[in-house]
Amino acid sequence: MSGFFDPRIHVRLYQAPWEDGIQVLLAVPGGMRQEPTVAEPLTMRPYKQGEAAEPTFRLDRQMAQDLMDQLWMCGLRPTEGKGSAGALAATQKHLEDMRALAFGQAQMPKP
Repeated sequence: MSGFFDPRIHVRLYQAPWEDGIQVLLAVPGGMRQEPTVAEPLTMRPYKQGEAAEPTFRLDRQMAQDLMDQLWMCGLRPTEGKGSAGALAATQKHLEDMRALAFGQAQMPKP
């Protein structure tokens, strides 16, 4: 849902070397008349079946993309996409080879 968050809210992710996980920080940098602020840890509450529950938070598309990019920089990859970067590179090289053959630009090894 676009526009839910103030665009000044920054989401930062860090992979701490001392633990197996990603640390998430939500913050609003300070301005001329405003102190910097950070979000506090989430708390859980009991839920009664059938009760309406609001989302914990919402991300607009740009924030979601930033989140994915930062997770990627922390070394995380989609489960379904493991090895896809290498497979794509191999496919691109194969296409280059096929183009060279199709257009007669292939260099044949000398006997």
